[in-house]
Amino acid sequence: MEPEKCLFAPVESGHPLVKIDGGDPMSPERTVAWLPSLNGPSWYANIPPTATLLEVFPADEMSEPRTLDLAGWFRQWRERADRSAGTVKFERPPESSQKLTAVHPADLAVRAAQVSGAMPGDAGADVKQLPTPADSNGER
Repeated sequence: MEPEKCLFAPVESGHPLVKIDGGDPMSPERTVAWLPSLNGPSWYANIPPTATLLEVFPADEMSEPRTLDLAGWFRQWRERADRSAGTVKFERPPESSQKLTAVHPADLAVRAAQVSGAMPGDAGADVKQLPTPADSNGER
């Protein structure tokens, strides 16, 4: 995976950014290749330092699973926390009980960001360019 200026933010606590079943806990790079962008860093917003970003469960049940917190994630994938970690305020962030299918792109527009040297629009999709999802009746 080569995320380019993406914005990663948790919807609910307790869920990792990446979960691998059947991988090698000691060498997660053998299962997933995560390459930092040369065109600018991705943002990891609103993620507590102790949150789990990666869970690797081994195929061999005799081995122990492995997790990485935010600092471990940055070390593993050689990303710079000083350019990527911070906080973001969204226009209308989803409530934890809300289904993501009910969220519209405009709800996730970045209203304010506190990421070192970054401005809103430096990472994440331009929500004005995204299609509006269909509702449960198939209507837009």
